[in-house]
Amino acid sequence: MNELTVLSGKGGTGKTTLAGSLAELSSPCIAVDCDVDASNLHMILPGICRHHEAVVLGRTAVVDPARCSGCGACLRACRFNALQYVNHKAAASSVLCEGCGVCALVCPNQAVTMQEEISGHWMISSTAAGSLYHAELEAGGENSGKLVSLLRRKARAAAEQLQLRYVIGDGPPGIGCPVIASLTGTTAALLVTEPTTAAFHDLKRIAELLAHFSVPAFLCVNRWDINPRITKEIEAYALDSGIEPVGRVRYDREILQAQYRGVSAVNLDTPASRDIRLLGDQIFTRMEAT
Repeated sequence: MNELTVLSGKGGTGKTTLAGSLAELSSPCIAVDCDVDASNLHMILPGICRHHEAVVLGRTAVVDPARCSGCGACLRACRFNALQYVNHKAAASSVLCEGCGVCALVCPNQAVTMQEEISGHWMISSTAAGSLYHAELEAGGENSGKLVSLLRRKARAAAEQLQLRYVIGDGPPGIGCPVIASLTGTTAALLVTEPTTAAFHDLKRIAELLAHFSVPAFLCVNRWDINPRITKEIEAYALDSGIEPVGRVRYDREILQAQYRGVSAVNLDTPASRDIRLLGDQIFTRMEAT
């Protein structure tokens, strides 16, 4: 079983479009939307939800006013200013609380308890490409990477049980904890960028992260024809960094219009859709050879 994680370093490069297309090209597979902050792979791979489960990733402090003496020990110990006096009793803010538990440790009356808090929900949907594992955080829910790791673990287990060849992950933008959680242990990463100065800058950051974790990487420049000069600079940088350019995708308005209609890019017959199919051939051929 091979796991390919599609990353970009920044949003808006076409990462999700390509991840959904690669999932369809490798069907049947398991697709994973690792961008739990702004999950949208289900728009590219629409399906029917067949599993929905709450997930608890953290704790929050709760004060029992009947036990609280108002001594202020918890207020003084909390570094996040998550406790305050209300009617001479301590009260905790679920928004400010980081769940460290120090307030419960210092309370002389055991008035503070740490209660589990639902951080979001994870789901499995049946799509044309196979099963899609995705999630939604609660409003204000913390994305530390734990939910991403949970999704990947569940997806891998399902792929192994069904003896599928591929898990295709749509990673989050940036280089933070959710990105690290989406790429550690993956077989390879596909970096999707566009020929702009901002995208080139962020590509360099994600390339350094992949090098740190020794993750093999491929490169695709999306909408490459809007600036061929920067495209060449990006590909030259990639080669110098040990990243193999495996394809370019032309700018194509038909792709966007098709997505509005709920039609996948690879189901069209346009210049860009042909580029995407060729990109998939290049990636899967190299992954099968490893």
